[in-house]
Amino acid sequence: MPVEMAHAWFSFSRVRRAIEADCEGAVPFPSRAAVCDALARTEPTVLQLYARPDGLPVPTLSHFSGEDVTRARAQGEREGYQCNDSTRGPGTRYCTVWHQLTPQVLAVSTAKLGPWREGEDPLADSRILLREMVRRLEAR
Repeated sequence: MPVEMAHAWFSFSRVRRAIEADCEGAVPFPSRAAVCDALARTEPTVLQLYARPDGLPVPTLSHFSGEDVTRARAQGEREGYQCNDSTRGPGTRYCTVWHQLTPQVLAVSTAKLGPWREGEDPLADSRILLREMVRRLEAR
């Protein structure tokens, strides 16, 4: 029976542990190199999916600033990310990453990253890890 919803919230921790174990193991899985490399750079914490007619990321459940994402999207940034240094020091940053998963669904994730690195792309890493999460959920 189909269910219609406007907001779904997922914790990435269980999937992250499974991916980490698979990356350390010898059994290959689809896109292993890309997934393991992305996870080494970007550690998603929470994923929220929004299927709202207004396209807004509301509610945020205090995991990111909905106003910041809404403002960026209103300025034409249909996808992107914002990172802030941790209060624990510059070695850890917390980022909000957003993109259109489908024309009807906005994906917003939060992620923990280390210090800034040349060529980093939390948006691309988040997309890779979201695809892997969906692949694993579909396999169940």
